[in-house]
Amino acid sequence: MKKIRNLTLFLVAISISCRPLKNLSPAAYAIEPIRKGEFAKLNGRYNDIQDAVFGKMEHYPGRGQDENNRRLIDRLFNFYPDKADENGISVELKFTSNKRAIVNAYQNGTVLFTKVIHGKFKNGYFYLRPKIFIVPFFPILYWHDFERVRIGKIGDNIIVDHTLKSWGFALFAGGSDNGLSTSIYKPWKE
Repeated sequence: MKKIRNLTLFLVAISISCRPLKNLSPAAYAIEPIRKGEFAKLNGRYNDIQDAVFGKMEHYPGRGQDENNRRLIDRLFNFYPDKADENGISVELKFTSNKRAIVNAYQNGTVLFTKVIHGKFKNGYFYLRPKIFIVPFFPILYWHDFERVRIGKIGDNIIVDHTLKSWGFALFAGGSDNGLSTSIYKPWKE
């Protein structure tokens, strides 16, 4: 009985999860392949606002907001302080190992918050652990959110590939977000 339940949950998770990140970045932007031992190459302080974006993320029903226009902090974390939505934010990535990095968000030279991200290096990118968020109060309230993110290096810039698939409802109203995008973030300049 337990095996059947686990198999059912596995099949449901696979059917509603997001697309793989392989071959997502545009071919014109070839990354510098980074190996496990070279994790320090991604260290640096970057703008929180992207320089360029490719792909499309959509929200249904439309809410008049450009889903592609996401900050670096929003791509890395599901939850972060409200202060991080302001302008003048920079994000510092400091890899401590090939599976762990410390992320600091700065505003006017002061640290807003510090969080740790986990993942692994594969195919020249750092793949963050998939972000999964489920609110299972079916049939009154239900929400699932699956996100995948990977970070690569192009010259001094970082490239962030991001896929998203979420769906939910509360009583009679619902919505969904889905899509994939590639963003380029430049180094922070004081």
